[in-house]
Amino acid sequence: MDLREVEKRVVAKIFQEAKRKGACGRLTGREDITGLARLFLSPRGREFCLPRAFPTLHTFETLLPFGMARHGVHINRGAITLQNPSRCAVVGSTRAEVHCADGQGHSITLMHGGRVRVRVAHGSYALIWQDDICITITENAVIIE
Repeated sequence: MDLREVEKRVVAKIFQEAKRKGACGRLTGREDITGLARLFLSPRGREFCLPRAFPTLHTFETLLPFGMARHGVHINRGAITLQNPSRCAVVGSTRAEVHCADGQGHSITLMHGGRVRVRVAHGSYALIWQDDICITITENAVIIE
């Protein structure tokens, strides 16, 4: 079985599980890996996935052969450094150092033990999402909601 066929099967399995958990109509079942990553990193995707701890770490691990890091989803990567990611997820054993210095906002989702250290500068800010908590980091403040 080639990688495209495996990708279709993995996506179908994720789609079925998401629908069982009550996913919205934005998830159609016709997504590819890029589309799944885009949905996951979107505000609605984050609102759906975080409270349900979905996908599971095991499911994330099945996505490793498809290069999720290039889509902003970093799974079990150990220590990494990211520069100005607009949206990203730090999952499993990943420990990310994130530098935000482009004057923009950055959204970072943590799941299944992922850890992050954030440095902001030049008017940038970062929103760190974990469970039902959002931490806002600016050059002058840290706000926990």
